Amino acid sequence: METRIAVIGIVVEEEDSVEILNEILHEYRHYIIGRMGIPYPKKGE
Repeated sequence: METRIAVIGIVVEEEDSVEILNEILHEYRHYIIGRMGIPYPKKGE
């Protein structure tokens, strides 16, 4: 059996979208090996 792994980057610009994104990721949790969140504050804020 062939196994494939992909790396996907998601940039969230609207904080209000985080909850919806987490719901989608939870729905596909069986396919997700790991998650990493990196805070990236906007410059000048």
